[in-house]
Amino acid sequence: MQRNDESEAILKDRNRRPLGHQKWTWRSAANPSQNGNPCDPHMRLNRIGLLDFLQFRLGDTVAREDLNSLSHSQDVAITVNSTCYLETGILPEMIAPKISLSLAEKLDLLPALASITLTVFWALLTSLWRSAAYPKTLVLHIGYAAFRKATARLTVAQMQYALPTTDQNYERYVRKHKLPSKTVDLGDGALGHWIGDPKADNILIWYHGGGFALPANRGYFQFFLNLITHLRKYHNKSLSIFTLTYTLAPGATYPTQLRQATSALRHILTTHSPSQILLGGDSAGGNLVGGVLSHLAHPHPQITPIPCEESLRGAIMIAPWTSLASDYTDQEIDSRGDLITPAVAGPWAQAYLGSGERDHYTDLSSAPAEWFESFPVEKVLVCGGGREILLPVIEGFVEKLREGFKGEMEFCVGEGEGHVAPIYNLYIGEKEETGQGMRVRGWLGETL
Repeated sequence: MQRNDESEAILKDRNRRPLGHQKWTWRSAANPSQNGNPCDPHMRLNRIGLLDFLQFRLGDTVAREDLNSLSHSQDVAITVNSTCYLETGILPEMIAPKISLSLAEKLDLLPALASITLTVFWALLTSLWRSAAYPKTLVLHIGYAAFRKATARLTVAQMQYALPTTDQNYERYVRKHKLPSKTVDLGDGALGHWIGDPKADNILIWYHGGGFALPANRGYFQFFLNLITHLRKYHNKSLSIFTLTYTLAPGATYPTQLRQATSALRHILTTHSPSQILLGGDSAGGNLVGGVLSHLAHPHPQITPIPCEESLRGAIMIAPWTSLASDYTDQEIDSRGDLITPAVAGPWAQAYLGSGERDHYTDLSSAPAEWFESFPVEKVLVCGGGREILLPVIEGFVEKLREGFKGEMEFCVGEGEGHVAPIYNLYIGEKEETGQGMRVRGWLGETL
């Protein structure tokens, strides 16, 4: 690729680990031995790194080319034609290599994997005589046990090393389901991915969960597509999802993720009126929904205000993580029916906060009822699982929200369901519909 002023794109580190200065090349999918024009629809930009194989989507075919790292740098310059970038949708986010681990952390993955495998076998062995405190289906019983063990046993860095990124999961999902890949660079290290038509009548901006430390898995994109399909088929409503890829902690800390969340809303406000926009999020993403509404009502001192003269159409908060408290030693917490344990609270909260302090934007549970009075949104739906360990926190938050919020507010508890069941159950492979998921669909049908 030749360097020239017209076609140069500089992709910054954007609060991530150093990208490294890499060799890049274009190869023909039809004839990988030959270089090609990057704007040819049958060309792909490929790189194999030490930690992962990252692939950039230009056409419908795949070519692989081994390329080696040269040295380290804070930035990486890639020369591409600007028209080609717009037409092909190369994702700047995917250029960043996955997180690096020390040798000790890599070696520790082996005993960790062994312990997770033993947990799965034990869950299978004991499944026939499990009590009602455990998930009711075998798939969830085993899946939840594995997830509890993995999140308690692995560090944040190890999980990020092992898991595909949000952007990779998005690309794989849309390719598998033959959906268009539409991605927007929001700046400040954030990307927005579309599921559905950006010109739809109504837009749901979704902030994914995962303790600010885990990427969005394939369950999210299935959940989004289910919502769009249901609303079109049964309610004749036009809805699309714009989901945010924010910088995972501790690669960046608060308030970076909140700033990125406001960027997603700011972008959608350029094409749709507030009455056509809904916010949605689960767990840490539910925290961001509350943070964005807080910013609209009480501008954060480190984030540019968003002028919004009318209220947003609605907000959905599934299992919102509204208290970053990490000390639960004085409480008896039963995690058997959930997919997380109290062990994740401390590491995930600390990774997000860094050296920062908790406040009403990070901990809505600590805000007074008056904080919610000026939230510029017409309706709010809060969901929680009947067996999730966060339920007492969610109930406390709902009590304050009901006291202060002036709009319509509904609280739905899914009987016997775990944390973020409408999404993570899909990820695990459970086919049975969740009560929370059904209510989200019904609520959207009533609201739009």
